[in-house]
Amino acid sequence: MNKILITVNALLVIAVGYLFYQVGGNKAADPDSQEGKEEVKKPIVIENKNVPITGKIAFINIDQINEKSLFVMDMVKKLEKTKNSIEASLENLGMRYEEKVKDYQSSASAGIIPESELASKAKEIQNIEKDAQSKRLQMDNLGIELNEKNESFKADIKNLISEKYSGKFDYVLTYSENVPLIVYGNPSFDITEEVIIQINESYKSKKAVSKQ
Repeated sequence: MNKILITVNALLVIAVGYLFYQVGGNKAADPDSQEGKEEVKKPIVIENKNVPITGKIAFINIDQINEKSLFVMDMVKKLEKTKNSIEASLENLGMRYEEKVKDYQSSASAGIIPESELASKAKEIQNIEKDAQSKRLQMDNLGIELNEKNESFKADIKNLISEKYSGKFDYVLTYSENVPLIVYGNPSFDITEEVIIQINESYKSKKAVSKQ
């Protein structure tokens, strides 16, 4: 039989460093696309013509938000648990598959068992393959879920900053060691801790409501 062995390798492992690098979005722009260029140039602007000009700029440290956000902590814990469960299942399926294939090949070579029994062994192998495909799909869906939560989290941060800091600052920039767009920032303009407190309070409120 020309079967493909199931292997658990790096392609099936999702990294759990859930860093939300830029609140404004981390999609790479196509250098040949005018739309992509415009998207890079335009900042997030509050659509309120009556917001006063303050002449002030603040920034938030995304690394600290990732580290201290209760939402991120809960999400990492949940997705890591699911990922480990899927990987364990795939590893078990891989070992079972190899055993079944060896048994089938040995039985087929010996030629001492009826065709019906061989067909039954082949069916077992096919069922294991189907189970493995299902687990791979679950792993893919885990990546999709991560992306959706990432986008939702970024949107929540943008909305919170727009709501809480409109009229206090003209711009709120983001900073990360991974994407160091700001070389230096006066610590007095760092509002990260304030934002983290507000993010966590908002998350705890939503979490409490969802449990009711």
